[in-house]
Amino acid sequence: MAKGDRLRLEPRVYRDERTGREVWRLTSWNDAHCISPYMYCKGFSGDERYIIFASDRTGKFELYRLEIESGETVQLTEGRSKDPRRKVEFNVHPDGREVFYPDGKTLFAVDIETTQERLVADCAGKPWETLRDEPSFSPDGRKVVCAYDHKRGGSGVTMAYVKGSSFEDLYRFDRRLSCVQICPGDASIISFAASLDHQNIPYLPDHERARAWKLDLKTGKASPFLVVPPGFRATHEYWGPKGRRLYFHKKKVYKKKVPLGMPTSIASISVDGGDMREHFSSETRKLGHSCIDPDEKKIVTDVQDPEGNELIAIDLNTGTSKILCWPNSSLKNSLTGHVHPSFGFSGEKLLYTSDATGKAQVYMVLLW
Repeated sequence: MAKGDRLRLEPRVYRDERTGREVWRLTSWNDAHCISPYMYCKGFSGDERYIIFASDRTGKFELYRLEIESGETVQLTEGRSKDPRRKVEFNVHPDGREVFYPDGKTLFAVDIETTQERLVADCAGKPWETLRDEPSFSPDGRKVVCAYDHKRGGSGVTMAYVKGSSFEDLYRFDRRLSCVQICPGDASIISFAASLDHQNIPYLPDHERARAWKLDLKTGKASPFLVVPPGFRATHEYWGPKGRRLYFHKKKVYKKKVPLGMPTSIASISVDGGDMREHFSSETRKLGHSCIDPDEKKIVTDVQDPEGNELIAIDLNTGTSKILCWPNSSLKNSLTGHVHPSFGFSGEKLLYTSDATGKAQVYMVLLW
């Protein structure tokens, strides 16, 4: 299969054995992995007629468009990057028309309907090794930011206009950074995660234990942002759609090791870094990755238990929860074995990945 080629994947609709909820298995390439987007990214077209997913069917990961009702599938990208894992870092633009992805030193966009591809920006003349991570868009949809790795070490944040421009170097960090996200309520605020973090060392000062930092484009300075109390660590943060709060997973640290036990919580802080709240906790389930609906009323989280992982829907107003379905993914590989639920534009559909059949495939569940 090559760029532009079409084939048909027949979606399989079934009822989850435990909850009875309708689940759609959208992909069925048993000889290849198919991956849905990361939890805070979009994998649907704006009208939710199509989904976008990554698959290594050709030997390297490429992007594909699948029409949900018919199963017609079209390959959107082809070649370029020498890294077989690339093109799994993608995000659909807020207008729902194009999917953006970094590839080597270049950022591309593909029109979901017409399949026409265009260059958005590249790193020509920049002392950078590569672009990486999922693109994030400004609230008005005019700008896009990515992470980059610098040739002399460290990494940084860069921005371009979605209609096409050169990259602007916004900030260089002395360590590796990831999870670059523009605040939906204020385009002058960008959050990013710092690696390696020192959250597991309780006696360090707060600024050395920060999980996430906040870059203020008005001043050009970054400062520690998401810092949890000693004895805990924060992971997998994302902004609420209103841009007022940053949500994350709060986990107990045991003996200075990355926590594998309980309890785990979904918590949030305000845009100024204060007012920490816990929205949902579990003493028995290892809450892993979550996403939030467009109205900021519901959160869906996966569970990091290889013996049986479920998707849990949480009502933020009442704190009540219910199990949607059981992906039962292996969790053995962070790329192909993690569930990573992500909402569509309407908040009524959810994509996730599961390798329960042996290879990672893309599933859809209807929420309400």
